[in-house]
Amino acid sequence: MGRGNPSTTVVRRSKFAPKILFSTFFKSNGPVFIYRVERGQAIDHHFYINDCLRPLVDEIKRQRPSYGTSHIKIHHDNGRPYIHKDVSNYLESEGLTVMPHPPNSSDLSPCDF
Repeated sequence: MGRGNPSTTVVRRSKFAPKILFSTFFKSNGPVFIYRVERGQAIDHHFYINDCLRPLVDEIKRQRPSYGTSHIKIHHDNGRPYIHKDVSNYLESEGLTVMPHPPNSSDLSPCDF
């Protein structure tokens, strides 16, 4: 910089910007249910069933009163909370079909295409 030239201001973002996590469930024409996960919330099978799947099933039944959850497919990865026996039992009891997810291949998620 030469004399008389004003110094430039450089704005730097913090190294780790705060992140917000959402659980999103959608169908071909848009979202069905979106849940904002609170900071520090443990994501275990109890959380997944009570805070995500039950409200999702309620919303599906509200949107499809004649058909309910019949012919509904759900896709999630192979994370421990999602493959827990209680989750599988709940989904089966509600008539939801789980689409298989390739093991160790989160980058091959159908949601990415």
